[in-house]
Amino acid sequence: MIILARHGQTEWNKINRLQGWENSPLTELGKQQAKSVAKVIAKLINDSEFLFFSSSLGRAHDTAKIISSSLAGNYEIIVDPLLKECSYGEWSGLTSSEVKTQRPDEWNNRINDKWNYVIPGGESYSLLSKRAKRWLNTLPEDHTILAVSHEMIGRTIRGAYLGLNTQETMALKQKNNEIIILKEGIETKLLA
Repeated sequence: MIILARHGQTEWNKINRLQGWENSPLTELGKQQAKSVAKVIAKLINDSEFLFFSSSLGRAHDTAKIISSSLAGNYEIIVDPLLKECSYGEWSGLTSSEVKTQRPDEWNNRINDKWNYVIPGGESYSLLSKRAKRWLNTLPEDHTILAVSHEMIGRTIRGAYLGLNTQETMALKQKNNEIIILKEGIETKLLA
């Protein structure tokens, strides 16, 4: 079983600023979301043996630390850069509106082929999907896996695990307080 949690809300989430590999602190709501997610996860793992992974980006790692401190036991968090969010490259730190206004050709090229378009200095969903598959291929099958990451990498992990096509993968969403369970080829969503 793989349990995917998304980081809590950040300051940049609130204003639609593109984070990618940049970081923004968790809001108070984001910290509360992490605590709520931890309560649901505690019931899911039920003292079973599991491996706890986190993206190396601060917002996900901070969420993972909040979850870990809420669980009974002292769990090692394995920081894995494969779980980092999609890189926005030169768009990092801009809002969507700023990209549309300042870089309209790039914006339109991405909108027309979001799966394959590589953001200047960044990544495409296609590249991100390859990273997601590499991560999935490293996982031992005899452990429950808990991973705290981000919406876009989570989308591609889910798509790869479920065998979805690109359109189906792109349609996947995950709220900051939503937990995705991947087990036996299907997914279940839980809201914390």
